[in-house]
Amino acid sequence: MPSELLKSIFIFTVILLSTNIAIFGQGDPSSNDTSDAKAVNIPKIVAPPEAAATGIGGEVNVRVRLDESGKLMKIEQVVGPGWVCPSVTRGDVLAIRAAVVSAVENTVFSPAMRKGHAVKASIWIGFIFPEKKPPVPGKPPPQTESENAGQTPSDSANTQPKQISGGVVNGKALKLPAPSYPPEARAAGASGKVDIEVLISEDGSVFTAKPLSGHPMLHSAARLAACKAKFSRTSLLGKVVSVKGVVTYNFVP
Repeated sequence: MPSELLKSIFIFTVILLSTNIAIFGQGDPSSNDTSDAKAVNIPKIVAPPEAAATGIGGEVNVRVRLDESGKLMKIEQVVGPGWVCPSVTRGDVLAIRAAVVSAVENTVFSPAMRKGHAVKASIWIGFIFPEKKPPVPGKPPPQTESENAGQTPSDSANTQPKQISGGVVNGKALKLPAPSYPPEARAAGASGKVDIEVLISEDGSVFTAKPLSGHPMLHSAARLAACKAKFSRTSLLGKVVSVKGVVTYNFVP
């Protein structure tokens, strides 16, 4: 996930052995009068059937806004699962996000304290779902048992979605929005090249975007820009295929 999220989500970890889903939230009191908000009671959560069927998984991070009593005011942002782009609305992706939101809505939080006074706060809480298969864009047509029974192993393999490597794909984009320059990154002098690995769906939209290199403070902005890119369709032997490539951005102060 974006590096700034990872910096915010640490210290408190709970492993649900029955579901193999890790749950973690920010915060650990540093003194009696000053402490961060944290999750103190998180409901058990299981991978939804839609996700179990496709094997998709990974980390889902949720940013929440809490009032002075630690009560949830609103869910500000949901990121994930894994490196899946925010615009992806496939059934298994939406099911994982919905399961996480439901768990967060029923989580008990302790409030943030500053100099002995409870204050409002925003924190990140994260969930990790085991990923059984690499993410695959698109949705292969379902097959019945009778159809599968009539196929040889080679026939079955030929029906699977194909994927090719496209190298640097900036020049193949129909739309490639420029990333925003985070003010905090500019102030810190963060600049230079950032490479984002993208998995392009058969329709040309970006399914996943993963930072590969560059200053960590620039990863999130570059990733969000890559997720908004649009590419022409790629065909292989007459069939439309997905493409894994790299989008490069250059941040100049």
